Amino acid sequence: MNFLKPLIILITISLLISCQNKTEKELLGFIENNKFNYTNLERGYNENVERKFKRSVEYGIIKFPNHDTVKYWFLSHHIANDGYGGTVFELPNKEKKFIKGYFCCEVQLPNNGNYNDAVSFLKQMEKLNNTHP
Repeated sequence: MNFLKPLIILITISLLISCQNKTEKELLGFIENNKFNYTNLERGYNENVERKFKRSVEYGIIKFPNHDTVKYWFLSHHIANDGYGGTVFELPNKEKKFIKGYFCCEVQLPNNGNYNDAVSFLKQMEKLNNTHP
């Protein structure tokens, strides 16, 4: 009976690890193993987005009227192995949040990017999580 508790813990940990999306895992590894130059960024689709590309990943910053900035790394569903792609957002407090899908070929913000701050933007993106592009 004593062996059940460690076995249940091991199974739970395995399930949690395997639940991480393939694109999320790939992007987080890419972020960890690369350096990104945020100088001389080009304007993105929305006027408050500045971006560059490194290999097949679009990365950049999103600026908000309250002076919040959110970094992002995006992998298109055309390239991702899961058919959804996704984006890692890094909030001003350095917390990273993965959103599966939604964007197709480039980052095009919902509501034309009109959000007052990073928190309201991320709340909207969380509603769009798991949306197939």
